[in-house]
Amino acid sequence: MLNVMSDGFAEDVANSNLAIDVLEYMKENGSDYPTNIARELNKSASAINRVLSVLLDNNLVEKTERSQSQYYELAIDRETANKIVHRKKKIEERRSEIIDLIRGVDSE
Repeated sequence: MLNVMSDGFAEDVANSNLAIDVLEYMKENGSDYPTNIARELNKSASAINRVLSVLLDNNLVEKTERSQSQYYELAIDRETANKIVHRKKKIEERRSEIIDLIRGVDSE
C-alpha cells in the first residue's frame, strides 16, 4: 500500500504493484477516469484514487476536469513509464526466483 505522506515516495512506488499497474495501464491506454482504471485493474475505486493522488503529488500523472469528473493522464513520457514498468517486472521475476530457490532448499 502506498503511503501518501511518505518522504520515501520513490521506494513506495517501487514497492507498490498497484502503482506500477496504474502507470502501465496509462502507458498502454492513455488518459482515463479513475473508475475505468479501477474496473480494468479489478481494484476498488478508493485504492486507485489513493495511488493516483500519490502519483499526482509527485508529478507522474496529471489531472484535468471533464464534465465535473477527474481525468488522469501520464505527466511523464511513455518511454520513462515503460522503463519504470519494465524494471519493476524484472525485480518481481527475480524475487520469485529467490523464493523458489529458498523453497527448494527448504524441501531438501
